[in-house]
Amino acid sequence: MCVYVNMTAVCCTVALVTYPTAIEMDWWNHSLHGYGAGYGLAWMTNCLFIVATVCMCLDDIVGSLCSRHKRRMVTGDRV
Repeated sequence: MCVYVNMTAVCCTVALVTYPTAIEMDWWNHSLHGYGAGYGLAWMTNCLFIVATVCMCLDDIVGSLCSRHKRRMVTGDRV
C-alpha cells in the first residue's frame, strides 16, 4: 500500500513540474499566463500525498514491531 501511494506522489510531482516547463518552453505562444489557485492546490495535494506515504510507511513499521512484541509477550520470551 505504501508503494502505491508513493508512486502516485511521484507521478503528481512529475506532472506538476512538466506542465509549467512545457508552457514556458512553448516559443510559439508568448502570451501572458498565470497558474492560478488550481496549480497551488495541486502542489498542496501532492505534498499531502507525500505526507500520507510517510504516515502509512510508519504505520506499517510500527504495526510490525507491535505484532512482534505481542508474540514475545504471549510466549514469554525475554528480549
